[in-house]
Amino acid sequence: MSGSVALLTGLVALGARKGSGPHRGAGNIFTLTMLVMAISGVLIALDIPAALSAAAGTLTAYQVATAWLTVRRRENQAGRAEWAAMAFAIIAAAGCLIFGMMVARGDLTEYAAGAPIPAGTYFFYGGIALLSAVLDWTVIQRGGLAGRQRIARHVWRMGFALFTAASSFFLGQPQVFPEPVRETPFLLAAPVIIIVVLTDFWFVRVLFTRWADRP
Repeated sequence: MSGSVALLTGLVALGARKGSGPHRGAGNIFTLTMLVMAISGVLIALDIPAALSAAAGTLTAYQVATAWLTVRRRENQAGRAEWAAMAFAIIAAAGCLIFGMMVARGDLTEYAAGAPIPAGTYFFYGGIALLSAVLDWTVIQRGGLAGRQRIARHVWRMGFALFTAASSFFLGQPQVFPEPVRETPFLLAAPVIIIVVLTDFWFVRVLFTRWADRP
Protein backbone atom coordinates (compact mmCIF):
# COMPACT_ATOMS: atom_id res chain seq x y z
CA MET A 1 0.00 0.00 0.00
CA SER A 2 2.73 2.48 0.97
CA GLY A 3 4.56 1.67 -2.26
CA SER A 4 1.55 2.55 -4.41
CA VAL A 5 0.97 5.78 -2.49
CA ALA A 6 4.64 6.69 -2.82
CA LEU A 7 4.66 6.12 -6.59
CA LEU A 8 1.45 8.10 -7.17
CA THR A 9 2.39 11.05 -4.96
CA GLY A 10 5.91 11.01 -6.34
CA LEU A 11 4.62 11.36 -9.90
CA VAL A 12 2.32 14.20 -8.82
CA ALA A 13 5.16 16.01 -7.03
CA LEU A 14 7.53 15.48 -9.95
CA GLY A 15 5.06 16.68 -12.55
CA ALA A 16 3.68 19.66 -10.59
CA ARG A 17 5.22 23.11 -10.66
CA LYS A 18 7.96 23.27 -8.04
CA GLY A 19 6.94 25.16 -4.92
CA SER A 20 3.21 24.97 -5.73
CA GLY A 21 0.60 23.66 -3.30
CA PRO A 22 0.14 20.30 -5.09
CA HIS A 23 3.90 19.87 -5.21
CA ARG A 24 4.36 20.51 -1.49
CA GLY A 25 1.40 18.38 -0.41
CA ALA A 26 2.27 15.41 -2.61
CA GLY A 27 5.96 15.81 -1.73
CA ASN A 28 5.34 15.55 2.00
CA ILE A 29 3.30 12.37 1.58
CA PHE A 30 5.88 10.99 -0.84
CA THR A 31 8.72 11.61 1.61
CA LEU A 32 6.97 9.85 4.49
CA THR A 33 5.77 6.84 2.50
CA MET A 34 9.09 6.42 0.71
CA LEU A 35 11.00 6.39 3.99
CA VAL A 36 8.59 3.82 5.44
CA MET A 37 8.81 1.68 2.30
CA ALA A 38 12.61 1.94 1.95
CA ILE A 39 13.38 1.18 5.58
CA SER A 40 10.95 -1.74 5.77
CA GLY A 41 12.35 -3.02 2.47
CA VAL A 42 15.89 -2.93 3.83
CA LEU A 43 14.85 -4.87 6.96
CA ILE A 44 13.13 -7.53 4.84
CA ALA A 45 16.08 -7.71 2.47
CA LEU A 46 18.52 -8.21 5.35
CA ASP A 47 16.37 -11.05 6.66
CA ILE A 48 16.12 -12.89 3.31
CA PRO A 49 19.01 -11.88 2.58
CA ALA A 50 18.93 -9.89 -0.69
CA ALA A 51 22.02 -7.74 -1.14
CA LEU A 52 20.82 -5.52 -3.99
CA SER A 53 17.45 -4.82 -2.38
CA ALA A 54 19.18 -3.89 0.87
CA ALA A 55 21.64 -1.61 -0.92
CA ALA A 56 19.01 0.02 -3.15
CA GLY A 57 16.65 0.53 -0.22
CA THR A 58 19.41 2.11 1.85
CA LEU A 59 20.37 4.45 -0.99
CA THR A 60 16.72 5.35 -1.60
CA ALA A 61 16.16 6.28 2.05
CA TYR A 62 19.34 8.37 1.97
CA GLN A 63 18.31 10.19 -1.23
CA VAL A 64 14.84 11.00 0.08
CA ALA A 65 16.13 12.17 3.47
CA THR A 66 18.83 14.41 1.99
CA ALA A 67 16.45 15.82 -0.64
CA TRP A 68 13.99 16.72 2.12
CA LEU A 69 16.78 18.19 4.26
CA THR A 70 17.95 20.33 1.35
CA VAL A 71 14.72 22.30 1.17
CA ARG A 72 14.19 22.33 4.93
CA ARG A 73 17.58 23.93 5.49
CA ARG A 74 17.95 27.65 5.18
CA GLU A 75 19.98 28.82 2.23
CA ASN A 76 23.76 28.70 2.66
CA GLN A 77 23.57 26.45 5.69
CA ALA A 78 25.35 23.15 6.32
CA GLY A 79 26.26 21.24 9.45
CA ARG A 80 26.49 17.87 11.13
CA ALA A 81 23.60 16.42 9.15
CA GLU A 82 25.52 16.88 5.90
CA TRP A 83 28.60 15.23 7.41
CA ALA A 84 26.47 12.29 8.55
CA ALA A 85 24.83 12.06 5.13
CA MET A 86 28.19 12.00 3.37
CA ALA A 87 29.45 9.21 5.65
CA PHE A 88 26.25 7.26 5.03
CA ALA A 89 26.65 7.62 1.26
CA ILE A 90 30.25 6.42 1.40
CA ILE A 91 29.20 3.32 3.34
CA ALA A 92 26.40 2.64 0.85
CA ALA A 93 28.81 3.05 -2.06
CA ALA A 94 31.31 0.66 -0.50
CA GLY A 95 28.60 -1.94 0.08
CA CYS A 96 27.35 -1.74 -3.51
CA LEU A 97 30.86 -1.98 -4.94
CA ILE A 98 31.72 -4.96 -2.73
CA PHE A 99 28.53 -6.77 -3.75
CA GLY A 100 29.26 -5.97 -7.39
CA MET A 101 32.73 -7.46 -7.18
CA MET A 102 31.30 -10.57 -5.50
CA VAL A 103 28.84 -10.98 -8.38
CA ALA A 104 31.60 -10.44 -10.95
CA ARG A 105 33.68 -13.17 -9.29
CA GLY A 106 30.72 -15.56 -9.16
CA ASP A 107 30.53 -15.53 -5.35
CA LEU A 108 27.04 -14.00 -5.30
CA THR A 109 24.02 -14.52 -7.54
CA GLU A 110 20.68 -12.80 -7.13
CA TYR A 111 17.68 -12.72 -9.42
CA ALA A 112 15.15 -10.11 -10.56
CA ALA A 113 12.38 -10.69 -13.10
CA GLY A 114 13.60 -14.29 -13.37
CA ALA A 115 17.10 -13.36 -14.56
CA PRO A 116 20.44 -13.04 -12.71
CA ILE A 117 21.23 -9.49 -11.65
CA PRO A 118 24.45 -8.40 -13.41
CA ALA A 119 27.39 -6.90 -11.54
CA GLY A 120 26.85 -3.65 -13.44
CA THR A 121 23.60 -3.03 -11.55
CA TYR A 122 25.48 -3.04 -8.23
CA PHE A 123 28.20 -0.82 -9.71
CA PHE A 124 25.53 1.58 -11.00
CA TYR A 125 24.02 2.09 -7.56
CA GLY A 126 27.48 2.23 -6.02
CA GLY A 127 28.46 4.94 -8.49
CA ILE A 128 25.36 6.97 -7.66
CA ALA A 129 26.11 6.65 -3.94
CA LEU A 130 29.72 7.74 -4.49
CA LEU A 131 28.62 10.70 -6.63
CA SER A 132 26.16 11.67 -3.90
CA ALA A 133 28.93 11.59 -1.30
CA VAL A 134 31.12 13.85 -3.47
CA LEU A 135 28.24 16.29 -3.89
CA ASP A 136 27.64 16.22 -0.12
CA TRP A 137 31.27 17.19 0.33
CA THR A 138 30.91 20.14 -2.05
CA VAL A 139 27.86 21.34 -0.09
CA ILE A 140 29.87 21.17 3.15
CA GLN A 141 32.82 23.02 1.61
CA ARG A 142 30.55 25.75 0.23
CA GLY A 143 28.72 26.14 3.52
CA GLY A 144 25.39 25.12 2.02
CA LEU A 145 23.47 25.89 -1.15
CA ALA A 146 21.19 28.66 -2.36
CA GLY A 147 18.97 29.42 -5.30
CA ARG A 148 18.86 27.09 -8.28
CA GLN A 149 21.61 24.76 -7.01
CA ARG A 150 19.56 24.07 -3.90
CA ILE A 151 16.39 23.24 -5.82
CA ALA A 152 18.28 21.19 -8.41
CA ARG A 153 19.80 19.05 -5.65
CA HIS A 154 16.32 18.44 -4.26
CA VAL A 155 14.90 17.56 -7.69
CA TRP A 156 17.47 15.02 -8.77
CA ARG A 157 17.60 13.21 -5.43
CA MET A 158 13.84 12.88 -5.14
CA GLY A 159 13.68 11.90 -8.81
CA PHE A 160 16.33 9.22 -8.44
CA ALA A 161 14.60 7.78 -5.38
CA LEU A 162 11.35 7.58 -7.34
CA PHE A 163 13.20 6.00 -10.28
CA THR A 164 14.61 3.31 -7.99
CA ALA A 165 11.20 2.54 -6.48
CA ALA A 166 9.49 2.40 -9.87
CA SER A 167 12.22 0.23 -11.40
CA SER A 168 12.01 -2.23 -8.53
CA PHE A 169 8.23 -2.44 -8.78
CA PHE A 170 7.51 -2.38 -12.53
CA LEU A 171 10.68 -4.00 -13.90
CA GLY A 172 11.88 -6.06 -10.95
CA GLN A 173 8.54 -7.71 -10.16
CA PRO A 174 6.66 -8.19 -13.45
CA GLN A 175 5.01 -11.34 -12.09
CA VAL A 176 2.61 -9.26 -9.97
CA PHE A 177 0.98 -7.81 -13.12
CA PRO A 178 -1.63 -9.56 -15.31
CA GLU A 179 -0.29 -11.42 -18.32
CA PRO A 180 -1.69 -8.94 -20.89
CA VAL A 181 0.22 -6.14 -19.14
CA ARG A 182 3.44 -8.15 -19.09
CA GLU A 183 3.12 -9.06 -22.77
CA THR A 184 2.46 -5.51 -23.99
CA PRO A 185 5.82 -4.14 -25.23
CA PHE A 186 7.30 -1.32 -23.13
CA LEU A 187 4.15 -0.96 -20.98
CA LEU A 188 5.92 -1.79 -17.71
CA ALA A 189 8.89 0.34 -18.69
CA ALA A 190 6.71 3.37 -19.48
CA PRO A 191 6.37 4.67 -15.86
CA VAL A 192 10.12 4.41 -15.36
CA ILE A 193 10.80 6.30 -18.60
CA ILE A 194 8.30 9.00 -17.64
CA ILE A 195 10.05 9.49 -14.30
CA VAL A 196 13.45 9.82 -15.97
CA VAL A 197 12.11 12.33 -18.52
CA LEU A 198 10.33 14.46 -15.88
CA THR A 199 13.36 14.44 -13.58
CA ASP A 200 15.66 15.50 -16.42
CA PHE A 201 13.18 18.16 -17.54
CA TRP A 202 12.91 19.80 -14.13
CA PHE A 203 16.62 19.45 -13.37
CA VAL A 204 17.57 21.23 -16.60
CA ARG A 205 14.81 23.81 -16.24
CA VAL A 206 15.77 24.65 -12.66
CA LEU A 207 19.53 24.68 -13.11
CA PHE A 208 20.02 26.09 -16.61
CA THR A 209 17.11 28.50 -17.20
CA ARG A 210 15.79 31.60 -15.46
CA TRP A 211 12.83 29.68 -14.01
CA ALA A 212 14.39 29.56 -10.52
CA ASP A 213 15.02 33.32 -10.58
CA ARG A 214 11.33 34.20 -10.85
CA PRO A 215 9.59 35.47 -7.69
